[in-house]
Amino acid sequence: MNILDDFVERKLQEPFKWGTNDCILFANEAVEIATGINHVKGIGKWHDVDSVKKLMVKLKYKSMFDIFDVRFRQHTNLNKLQDGDVVTSTIARVDDSFKDISLVYYKNKLLAPSKEGLKTFSLDVGEHFFNVRSLRI
Repeated sequence: MNILDDFVERKLQEPFKWGTNDCILFANEAVEIATGINHVKGIGKWHDVDSVKKLMVKLKYKSMFDIFDVRFRQHTNLNKLQDGDVVTSTIARVDDSFKDISLVYYKNKLLAPSKEGLKTFSLDVGEHFFNVRSLRI
């Protein structure tokens, strides 16, 4: 097992919670494991949907896509996806809080936190696939 495997194993049963185990922080932790870079360090904290929405407005982000598109290049060949890459989807949303959610590519599936722990999605729900090892910034 590697560090990303350990991370996924640790998160399997951990329920979704804004500010500690939401889709943004889940994706960021996977990215940090894959690249060594923490992209949310120092941007602020949130504890509920309203506080994360306020922070996104302050940072001028309208969606999860905006957060990742400014940082990473998109994959043009999905056969080159690597564990830890980030994906956005409007289809996999569990509620209407945001336009889209972030997921993590892992072993040919997509993962996101849910109230019951990690939820697994097929690659078909992914709309934008980001190569976290190819930085724009």
